[in-house]
Amino acid sequence: MRSIEIDRQWVMHFDPSDIEEIAEARSARRRAGRALGVKIITHQRGSALRKDGKVVVVAVNQDETDPEEEKRLKEQTSY
Repeated sequence: MRSIEIDRQWVMHFDPSDIEEIAEARSARRRAGRALGVKIITHQRGSALRKDGKVVVVAVNQDETDPEEEKRLKEQTSY
């Protein structure tokens, strides 16, 4: 499992069998956003679309999202 933060985005790769960890990671980022008073959106991309078979989860601060960040979010989850 690895994670990275870029431009107020959090990206993490999970093994597909880590269903509970994936759900908890998404939920934890949304809870943190609520505690900070910002709207956090999460996006999950399935493992069938990646060569390494990992599930990609991305969390983004929606209050800061503009069209360029939306594009970057989609690009990060599609590789």
